[in-house]
Amino acid sequence: MRAVFMLSFILCSLAAFSVQAADEPNTNSAPAAMKIGSDNPYLKSVESKARELSGLLSEDEVAAFVTIRDNFGMIRAVRIAGQDVTRAVKACGKDQPDLKQKMDDRLALWTKTLEPVLKDQASRMDKAVKQNFRESGEVDAYLSLIDAAAHYADDQIDKTPVTTSAACEGLLTSMDRSQDQIEALLKALSWPGEKDS
Repeated sequence: MRAVFMLSFILCSLAAFSVQAADEPNTNSAPAAMKIGSDNPYLKSVESKARELSGLLSEDEVAAFVTIRDNFGMIRAVRIAGQDVTRAVKACGKDQPDLKQKMDDRLALWTKTLEPVLKDQASRMDKAVKQNFRESGEVDAYLSLIDAAAHYADDQIDKTPVTTSAACEGLLTSMDRSQDQIEALLKALSWPGEKDS
């Protein structure tokens, strides 16, 4: 649970530099947030699939499922942050041409470092699902529904990057500071059924 908190904190601080709200406060933000959740067409399917799984899974499978679901969320959060960072780097490169090469180089290092770890963890997750569940297809279907619901919710948020020189420099600093931490947290994920090496 501590790893989830740490990753959330790191990603939030990174996101603060990659995507920021407009200068004027949105006085309707709370109702808009509620609307995103209540209007999400995938939530009923997620709830229905969760109820279905609760009747299919053994006690041991439930314990494995909780770990897999949490790790899936961490992987997904890093992927979303990466998309936001990529969008911000491109916008900074366009609006701050003097920083373009530096931003592009930093993004390339970020991607080169984190993408192999993300791919490895996704592969380990797939293996854990297959090894730990009699109904692995049902678990995969549930995770796909969660992913679809999260994509829908994410698409409802206007993520306009702030591209002032200070914001772009802040993003570079944030990427420098967070990359190794994110990599370490991802590498530390453990999966049910794996033997300690």
